[in-house]
Amino acid sequence: MLKEIKEIGETYRKSIGENFVQTLVKKDKLKKNKMIIVVDFNLEDKIANIDFVELNEERFEKYLWVGNRGGNNPQDRLTSDSVSYLFFESPKNLYKGLKEGDLKNKLKAILDEFFVTDKLGDEEITYLDLSKLNPFKKWKEEIDNEIAKIRETASKETDKKKKIKKFKNSYEKLLLNFIEKANVIKGEDISLYSFTIDGKKPSEIKEYIEYLEQKIIEERFENSIEGECFVCGKRDELTSDTAEIPAKFYITNLVTFSSGLEGEPTKKVKIKGFTKNFSICRDCYKDIISGISYMNNYLNVYLADNTAWIIPGLFFNPISERLTLNWIKFSKNFTKSIFTLDDFIEYKEKIEKEMEDYIKNENITDYSYVDILFYDEPPGRNEFKIRKYIREIPLPRVKHLTKIMSEVQEIGNELLGEDKNWFISLDKIYRLVPVRKGESQEYKKILDLYEDILLGYKLDKEFLINSFMTLAKIYIYERTDYNVKPRNNNDFNLTRDILATNLLIKLLEKLNLIEGGEFMNSLHEVLDKDMANYIEKMGFTNEETALFLLGYLIGEIGAEQIKGAEDYNAKKPILNKINFNGMSPKNLLNLANDVFDKLDQYRIRGYNEKIYAVMKSLLDAHIKNWSLSDTENVYYILSGYSYSTYKRITSVRGKEEN
Repeated sequence: MLKEIKEIGETYRKSIGENFVQTLVKKDKLKKNKMIIVVDFNLEDKIANIDFVELNEERFEKYLWVGNRGGNNPQDRLTSDSVSYLFFESPKNLYKGLKEGDLKNKLKAILDEFFVTDKLGDEEITYLDLSKLNPFKKWKEEIDNEIAKIRETASKETDKKKKIKKFKNSYEKLLLNFIEKANVIKGEDISLYSFTIDGKKPSEIKEYIEYLEQKIIEERFENSIEGECFVCGKRDELTSDTAEIPAKFYITNLVTFSSGLEGEPTKKVKIKGFTKNFSICRDCYKDIISGISYMNNYLNVYLADNTAWIIPGLFFNPISERLTLNWIKFSKNFTKSIFTLDDFIEYKEKIEKEMEDYIKNENITDYSYVDILFYDEPPGRNEFKIRKYIREIPLPRVKHLTKIMSEVQEIGNELLGEDKNWFISLDKIYRLVPVRKGESQEYKKILDLYEDILLGYKLDKEFLINSFMTLAKIYIYERTDYNVKPRNNNDFNLTRDILATNLLIKLLEKLNLIEGGEFMNSLHEVLDKDMANYIEKMGFTNEETALFLLGYLIGEIGAEQIKGAEDYNAKKPILNKINFNGMSPKNLLNLANDVFDKLDQYRIRGYNEKIYAVMKSLLDAHIKNWSLSDTENVYYILSGYSYSTYKRITSVRGKEEN
C-alpha cells in the first residue's frame, strides 16, 4: 500500500512543479456558498481590513489551507478553521518558530499593533483586537464593552483550561456577531479564516512556505541515520519519526510494538527500536504525505456508511505508461461506477464526453488494480483506524462486475418492469444485507461481503438468506435499529426489496460465487409465461420453485383479503400463517393445506388451480429429502408473495396513472 501511496504522491508532486507544501492543500471544506474570512494587515498604513471571500478550489491553494497542527503541537498556521487558533496563539507561535527575517519582523509589528495581551485572573491571554479591524472600528465602544464582560465572566472560572476556553468561545461568538452585522454572513457559512500581510496571501510568502516544510519534514530528520529506505530501497538519510504522516499506519507510541522492546531512538543511540521497524528517506516521506493529501482530496469515497480510499496501482507495465493523475482519476471513477446507480450513470456519461481519454486509459486497464481501504478517522482526534483493507482488485474484475450488474438490471426490467432498484450496486447490497447500527462487527460483515464479491471468493448462501430474512423482519416488525429504515407503504417496499434480493442472488450466480438451480422446462407448459420466465431467470431449484409458488398463492389470497381497501398496507390475515423465524418441512405441508382451504374460501381456486397443482407436486416429490433450511423455506415463500404483490400493486398504479 505504501508503494502505491508513494507513487501517487510522487506523481502529484511532479504535476505541480515539485512544490511540496502546495500538495498538502486540503480541499475538504469545498462546499457551495462557503466563505473564508480574510484579515489583511497593512503595516505601512497600520490598518487591518476584514474581507469575506467565497471559497473555490483555487482559493484553498492561494490561502494555503494545509490543516491545523496535529496533536498537542503549538498552532502556527496563517490559515485555520478555528478562531481559537488563528486569532489567538498562531501568530505568536509562528513568530517564535521563524528564523530572523522579513516575515518575523512583520509578525512582530502585527502582534505589537493589532494584538492585545489581557489578564484573566492570573492567566495571560493574547488575541486580535477586534476593534482595530475595518469595518468593526465604528463599533469600538460596543466591542470594548463586550470584551470586558467576557473577560469578567471568564475570570470567575477557577480552572485554567476552562477559563481560557470560556473566553475563546465567547470571543468567537462576538466575532461572528460582528461579521454578520457587517456582511450578513452567518457562522455556518464560514469554513476558514486566514491572515494576509500587505496583501500577500500565505502561498505568496516564501518564508512561511519554507517554515512549513522545515516543521513537517526537516525536523523529522534531525536524528536521522544512514541506511536503506524501507519503501524505495534507496541508500539515504532515514528517519523513523512518522509523526507528520497524517494517517497513522504504524504504532509508534507503544514500546511493546518496537523491535526488541527498545522504543524510540535517542540522539546517542539512533539505531534502535522503531528505527529497525520502519525507516524511510526524505523523498518517500514527502511522497507519502503528498499521496495521502491527494487521496483525501480526490480519491476519498463513501460506501456503506464508511469512508474509504480507492488506491490505484499497476501489476506490471508492459507498455511503459507512466502513472498519471488522469489515469489515477480514471481508476477511481471506474471503480466507483459499481458503488451506486448514479455513479454508474455518471461514469457512462463521462466516457461519452471524454472518449479519447477513455480509450487511452482502457489500454492499461488489463494490467491495473485498485486497493480499497476503509478507515475511520474521528474528527478532532489524532486517530486513524483501518476497518478493512481489500487489496489488489483487478480493474478487469471491476469491468466484469459493471457488465453483470447491467445484465441483471436488464433482467429485472424485463421481468418486473423498469425500476432503478434493479441495479444491484455495492451500495444497494448494503441496503439488502442490513447491519445493526453502531456495532462495528456488523459493519465488518458487509465489508467482508464486498471483499468476497470484488475478489471473486465463494459466498455462503445461507448467510445471505438469513440477512434477507432480517431485512423482511425490519419491514414487518418496523425495526429501527438497522441501517435500513421501514418507510411508508411497507408492504410495497418489502416486496420490492425481496425481489431485489432475488436479483442479488442472480448476480452472485452469474459471478459464479454461489450455485444456481436447474430449471424444469415443463413449467412453461403449465404456468403463466411471465411467472415461468421469472423462475427460469432466477434459477430456482425445484424446492425453491415449490415455495415460490406457495408464496405466490399466499399473495393472491392476501390481495382478496384486502380487496376494496384503499391502503396497500391493510392487514392480511393469511400472513399470520407464516412463521418468519423459520418453517420446517412439516409446517410447509400444513401451510399448503391452509392455502388450499383459503383459495376455496375466497373462491379463487379456479384461477390458481394449475399453480397449486405444480406447487403441490414439487413439494410432495421432494419433501422426504428436503434440503433447504427453515429460514430458506420462509425466504422463498416470501419471494413468491413479493412477486405476486409487487405485480399487482404496480399494475394497479399503472392503470391509475393512465
